[in-house]
Amino acid sequence: MTLEPGLTEAEIIIADSKAFAKLEPAEQLRLLCTVKTDKENLLAGAKADIAARTAALKKAANSVLKPLKSQIEDLAERAETIVEANRAAIMGNKKTLELANQVIAYRKCAAVEVDDEERALEELTEMMNDTEADAADRVSAQACLRFGTITLDKEFMHKAAKTAAAWLEGFGIRIVRKERLSINLKGAEEADD
Repeated sequence: MTLEPGLTEAEIIIADSKAFAKLEPAEQLRLLCTVKTDKENLLAGAKADIAARTAALKKAANSVLKPLKSQIEDLAERAETIVEANRAAIMGNKKTLELANQVIAYRKCAAVEVDDEERALEELTEMMNDTEADAADRVSAQACLRFGTITLDKEFMHKAAKTAAAWLEGFGIRIVRKERLSINLKGAEEADD
């Protein structure tokens, strides 16, 4: 039998339904398993090759990108320092300024401030586990903690502050409005918070 290029003898027999049907079931199973093993070995080899190429590409990319990112961060920090120290002279009363294809903007944002994070964690955990406490308080305390970790869920607190600011204050947690300076390439500005 002449093999088609790229196909093994087993693959050719499996592809020929008449030839395959003439085989005993045990031989059919052996051929199927042989081809399956071959394909799985090819797949594993291809995945390993792709992983090696990807790792090499990432390494090469990082050797170029890391220094650029570091330079960009340094320039941004220096620019922010100048803007912060000279805001009135540079921006006047404006909240946004475009300069050299960069958007310099002061945006209002809300931030979660915690007087003593360790104490807040302890008190919220205690409230969550207090069987004599109000059920709503227990559920709220649990929601303020990240599931599976012993950290505060500040995203939840930010959302909950609209209706539970006073409750959060009892744990030394406040939502404060701030202005945040950002300097970004035009078209890549951060969305308002």
